Amino acid sequence: MTKSIVSLDDKYVQAGGHVFMSGIQALVRLPLDQARRDRAAGLTTAGFISGYRGSPLGTYDAALWSAKKVLEGHEIEFLPALNEELAASSVRGTQELNWLGKSQKQGIFALWYGKGVGTDRAMEALKLGNLEGASAQGGVLVLTGDDHGGKSSASAHQSEHALIAAMVPVLYPSTSAEIIEYGLAGWAMSRFSGAYVALKCVTDTLDFSSSFALSDPERGFVHPQERRADLSLQPNRPPLVQEDFAFNQRLPAAQAFARANGLDRVVLDAPLRRLGIVAAGKAYLDVRQAMVDLGLDDASCATLGLRLYKPGLIWPLEPEGALAFARGHDEVLVIEEKRPVIEDQLARLLYPLPARERPALSGKQTPTGEMLCSAVGETSPGLVRRALFARMEALGLVTPAVRAANERFQALEAKAGQVAGSGMVRPPFYCSGCPHNTGTRLPDGSMAISAVGCHGLAAYMPERRTLMPMPMGGDGMPWVAAGPYVDTPHIFQNMGDGTYAHSGILSIRAAVA
Repeated sequence: MTKSIVSLDDKYVQAGGHVFMSGIQALVRLPLDQARRDRAAGLTTAGFISGYRGSPLGTYDAALWSAKKVLEGHEIEFLPALNEELAASSVRGTQELNWLGKSQKQGIFALWYGKGVGTDRAMEALKLGNLEGASAQGGVLVLTGDDHGGKSSASAHQSEHALIAAMVPVLYPSTSAEIIEYGLAGWAMSRFSGAYVALKCVTDTLDFSSSFALSDPERGFVHPQERRADLSLQPNRPPLVQEDFAFNQRLPAAQAFARANGLDRVVLDAPLRRLGIVAAGKAYLDVRQAMVDLGLDDASCATLGLRLYKPGLIWPLEPEGALAFARGHDEVLVIEEKRPVIEDQLARLLYPLPARERPALSGKQTPTGEMLCSAVGETSPGLVRRALFARMEALGLVTPAVRAANERFQALEAKAGQVAGSGMVRPPFYCSGCPHNTGTRLPDGSMAISAVGCHGLAAYMPERRTLMPMPMGGDGMPWVAAGPYVDTPHIFQNMGDGTYAHSGILSIRAAVA
């Protein structure tokens, strides 16, 4: 039976009980389950959530507000911030609880959220907080929502490289169930290692709804060794000491935690090691669909020597499990979105292996340097199917049934290409009656700069004479530099109320100054 996501009734949270929810709803349930876990363990904790809305997390705040009573019943405070860096600095304070005075709470588990470009913006605050560290009975989860296709953002983005620069371990769930599983593991990892831990979520995961069986909310996580008190945040450590602890102490502790708790899994095994496939998050689901499209079930994969590895911790990649999976294959194929993260780490791990154990490595390119998977845009089952078929063919693993399945999809794609090549394009435009449709029209001879918000669509309408969006808080700043050198007397800059409150007032002050 499907149960409510926020019921206070204990029967709704028993292991094995089924729920139906979206990824956003799973993110509402996540802190509730953490509060229940702490209560069951005898800990006196509270929860704190802060961040800034933006796709694909644009509805998260509304979902949290709708659950306000049940959140308060579990002593979880939701306090959205004016902008991302203020939210991150607020979260930092939850870990400093015992430095700031006496408290009845042993710790506060905290969650920061923001879209990928918001992660970029908040990076200084997140990095400083992570360098200082998380508390042993608090923990910080950094929820970053990535819009890989740039469908509702000023740019297409991925957050891994920014998080790597901040030395924040990154978990990547594939489903609503894994949002809860990895989120709880993330707080436990944060408490154990002293690091902030990121949870990467993409539009497809957050918008997707499914029915699944809940794991045990009181599941105990394994500590690979006795927890070191010095891994937690300590006051007034010098910068180089902070850096040493973050990189040389906490990251290995996070890897050890992932290994001890089975966050990285061999999903498909085979007696032969011909082609090993590594994929995480949404890309993992694309791989599974591509396998279905090619008629590759578990039995045929075992016969052909196809194996599949799904890391939960995508950075820093846990080396023991990754090497145990990869060594001895003819080839390992890494499927991941955008610029390589897993592939680059795996290459470093594989390089020192003896030649007889070291597989060829493909991903963004084939082992001989031809392009295979794009480092821009989004992945799809079709793109993955073509890459998988190509590498199977190179290794002599394509059976007549697999070839026939691939040819069927090639025929369908050819028909789709004929439709796409008809020249019929539906450009972006405003909804009927939208005030932006009027507000973005300019006087003759004028031009404008767009910004974050629906008015930014004007940049994609040539007749509106509007330049691409500025980042929030940078509104109008190009004109400050270029204005004195051109004959244009003035420009218009669009700015919404949200941007004004977020940081837009700074650019107005700069223009006045």
